[in-house]
Amino acid sequence: MLVGRARIVLASVVTAVALLSVWHEARPVWRQLDKGYERYSAYSPSARRSAPITGAGFPAVVGDLFRFVSSNLQRGDRVYFQVPRAKYGTLDLHDTIAELGRYYFLPAVEVDSVDDATVVFSYNADPGKLRRRFVGQLRFGPSTLSRLAFP
Repeated sequence: MLVGRARIVLASVVTAVALLSVWHEARPVWRQLDKGYERYSAYSPSARRSAPITGAGFPAVVGDLFRFVSSNLQRGDRVYFQVPRAKYGTLDLHDTIAELGRYYFLPAVEVDSVDDATVVFSYNADPGKLRRRFVGQLRFGPSTLSRLAFP
């Protein structure tokens, strides 16, 4: 009988510690969520869509570039990012552009090889260096969207 009571006491103590931990950690999280809501709820739909780009330190015109490219992609497209591996703040330019592209270019998906791609997104890079025959190309500033095939 004593063993049964010890288990109940132990379970109660563990439950109390878990609830106290949740209460202690949840307050700062809710405060952050409230601050984020206050800040971002005032954004227009356009500003909300551009927030990841401006938050990454790019000028707003890069948001226009991503919207332009996205409007020229089709469901089933596979995108290869031709972006130089260069330092971008504390990050890598290629990885930053690819991360933004994975979000903005949905439902298109990223591929690791140009051989698997239907589209090449070149940012500060020359698509001619890939030595591929493109079906079509669209330029936007220093960037090029090159179509290799249709999905």
